[in-house]
Amino acid sequence: MEPETSQPEPTRKRKAAPEERKVLRPRAAAAYVGLSRASLYRLEKTGALAARIILGPNASGWLRSDLDAFISARPRGARPPA
Repeated sequence: MEPETSQPEPTRKRKAAPEERKVLRPRAAAAYVGLSRASLYRLEKTGALAARIILGPNASGWLRSDLDAFISARPRGARPPA
């Protein structure tokens, strides 16, 4: 009988989440949009930004697709009148 060789099991690579379903935590979402975390929460409260997804008791985030939609809806060019 041949001794068994202990070879590691092949590791399964975790599939990356499709970009439209990727959740960005508040710090990453703020960096992605270019606003502060407080601004994101304020925009969410007023309804200008989609609601966060609650991931757990102490974790939440926004879908990247929701952030992209928010960015796309922003006016381009001239600043809004003061």
